[in-house]
Amino acid sequence: MQQMDSIDLSPIALVCLLKACAKLKDCYLGRSLHAHIARMSLLESDLFLGSALIDMYIKFDSLHLAQEVFDALLTRNVIIWTSLIAGYVYHGFSDLAIFYLEEMEKNGICPDGVTYISGLKACSNMKDLRKGEKLHAEVIMKGLDRNHYLCGTLVDMYSKCGQLSSAHEVYVTLQAPNEVAFTSLIIGYVENGLPHEALQFFKQIQCGISMDAVTYVCCLRACRDMGSLKEGSELHVRLIKEGLDRNLLVCNTLIDMYAKSGALSEAYSLIVKLSCRNVVSWNALIAGFIEHERGFEAFNFFISMQEEGIIPDDATLSCALKACGLTRKYQEGQKIHTELARRGLAIDTALGNALVGFYAKCGFMDKALEVFESLQTRDVVSWTTLITGYSECESFEEAICCYYQMQNERVPLDMTTFLCTIKACNGLAALDTGQEIHAEIMKKRIKLDPIVGSSLVGMYAECGSLEKAQEVFDKLLSVNVPAYNTLLTGYAQSGNVGKVFSNISMMAQEGLSLNVATFTSILNVCSYTGLLDEAQAWLQCMIVNYGAIPTFVHYSCVIDLLCRAGSVEVAVVVSKMMPFHPSGVVWHDILGSCQQCNHVELGTQTFNYALELNGRDSSIYVGMLNIFSKRNSFKSA
Repeated sequence: MQQMDSIDLSPIALVCLLKACAKLKDCYLGRSLHAHIARMSLLESDLFLGSALIDMYIKFDSLHLAQEVFDALLTRNVIIWTSLIAGYVYHGFSDLAIFYLEEMEKNGICPDGVTYISGLKACSNMKDLRKGEKLHAEVIMKGLDRNHYLCGTLVDMYSKCGQLSSAHEVYVTLQAPNEVAFTSLIIGYVENGLPHEALQFFKQIQCGISMDAVTYVCCLRACRDMGSLKEGSELHVRLIKEGLDRNLLVCNTLIDMYAKSGALSEAYSLIVKLSCRNVVSWNALIAGFIEHERGFEAFNFFISMQEEGIIPDDATLSCALKACGLTRKYQEGQKIHTELARRGLAIDTALGNALVGFYAKCGFMDKALEVFESLQTRDVVSWTTLITGYSECESFEEAICCYYQMQNERVPLDMTTFLCTIKACNGLAALDTGQEIHAEIMKKRIKLDPIVGSSLVGMYAECGSLEKAQEVFDKLLSVNVPAYNTLLTGYAQSGNVGKVFSNISMMAQEGLSLNVATFTSILNVCSYTGLLDEAQAWLQCMIVNYGAIPTFVHYSCVIDLLCRAGSVEVAVVVSKMMPFHPSGVVWHDILGSCQQCNHVELGTQTFNYALELNGRDSSIYVGMLNIFSKRNSFKSA
């Protein structure tokens, strides 16, 4: 240090040296230079030195030393203030950045464009729209709104705060839009759940803008969120032409887009070709297979990545547990849990939720509850996972108890919570609780989309309140085939032929195509009400007009009708021709009809045929016993 004092270093040279120390992270030399500057009393004579010192300590992650330099300065200009503010933003202390920005103005120092950029970044981080709008007004008042970098930051701030219209307004005022503003707006659309708008904007305003990997990644995420495989594939072709398809971030996003969109073979093909694949690559692939309920393949990928020496992270383990739940691999899932406990690893909420879901899927609700209660932080997903588990295990009362406990603990309810609790109400035919949930949905002003609406319609129908089911259905903002099917099922179960067929007519008027579930309701109501001719006509319509393949349920309805109409011979032919093995219900119908019509010979033939297919079905023996009992009673008479 003494040698340094003997060298006549100019302030400009010292500033350059401090910047070099910051870039090289040379803390020792940087602090030595600081000591030299202090001994030579150079700090007050040249504020650029103060700014360079603050910037250097920020790069050293020594905010307290940067603050000490700032506090020691008797005179502070806009550069000094801006250096400190930018440092706090860089290290994530956005609230302190805003505090010093306000202090700066109180001290009569006018912020410049660079200061406003840091201030707006702080507002973005905190999603502080009010403060961001105030800074925007100051920018306009000072004529700084032509600064492209500043306007790009404004676009980002409004996007992060969810004000996409304001972000777009700022964007269109740019005389020469740059890729930063362009990408910021696309990110805003995607992060605010508007992927369609993101892609529209990308298509409209891509000319003249040089796009980097980040822009394409955002657009691929929009394709993923929309499930738009066609547009995602088109972007992939462009990426290949521009040579960006070898970028790891781009490759991982492509794997994610293909996997989530259901193009699982394309996703797998990409990861096989990727030489530098990492944990993110594997997570994207595994999560996609999980989403499409391909649990066996997902778990095999989990094994493969470890064989490559890639260490799973929490996201991987969550996916692996979901795969174990889907495939009921109880031992493998338990091994993961045991290994986590052995390593003493902290189980965060997301991983804990996956454990709860795994045990619930495997039917071990006591273990699921144990993990749930051990979680330090429980979010809405934790509760919903537990409620879903109870509902799937048909422990409907426990599911509803969890819902009420959630309310007592003031856990915010989301749409999934309502849906799985409504399912529990269906299981118990708990109309009162279902009505309470409906009232809560209305109170929260949640729009009745087809999914929510269908679940409410189904709940009211299951509880026998068909008028209320129709009322909810009529209030839906939009209806689809599943919503109609839910209503039709309710009317079919009550044998209301008129309502079933009037709603079928409404579907036709609205241009909705009947599917397999729709035909199930139609044939069920025909079965309940003895409409044999109509059932046969609808079955033919299903096959010929809609190209649908009848299920076992459809054949069962027709066989039931034939038996009740006394056409037991035809029923037997249908049972033998259908591409399914008849169940106990079908044998019960046929043998019951043979009993009623005293068809002992046909009953015996049916009995022998049934024995060949499933000799352990007790209903076959009961049916045959009834036939012989009736024949003996006739002989006695």
